[in-house]
Amino acid sequence: MIKPKHKDLLQRLLALGILAGLTIIVYIYHPATPYKMMRCPFREITGLYCPGCGSVRAMTQLVQGNLLRAIRHNVFAVAFSPLLAWFILSNLKLVITGSGLPFPSLPSRAIWGLLILLLLFAVLRNLPIAQLNFLRP
Repeated sequence: MIKPKHKDLLQRLLALGILAGLTIIVYIYHPATPYKMMRCPFREITGLYCPGCGSVRAMTQLVQGNLLRAIRHNVFAVAFSPLLAWFILSNLKLVITGSGLPFPSLPSRAIWGLLILLLLFAVLRNLPIAQLNFLRP
């Protein structure tokens, strides 16, 4: 029987391994290859862009060092990539040392503001206005 502490460690190692594998896939993936990533279910059903559409392409460009191209695919994915990096580093530190990084805290107003911006982003990227085409993936 695996002890609870060791079980948590194994789960975190597995999660980090999966994340590392996904990072490698994102790094080597290129949209021009015959291998296609999964299509967005929201886009397939509604025909609209969800706030996450273009995130995989944005992360692909970001890990390859193409910041401007990443922003063109999904500015929100790029904006929230430091939080993803914090999550990865915190879990890595937790696995190695037994304690994670301090959890960043935001006031509730900031969280609500981010949610409103995300909804606004989702609406604006779907409006048929030529000046807003830069928001589309």
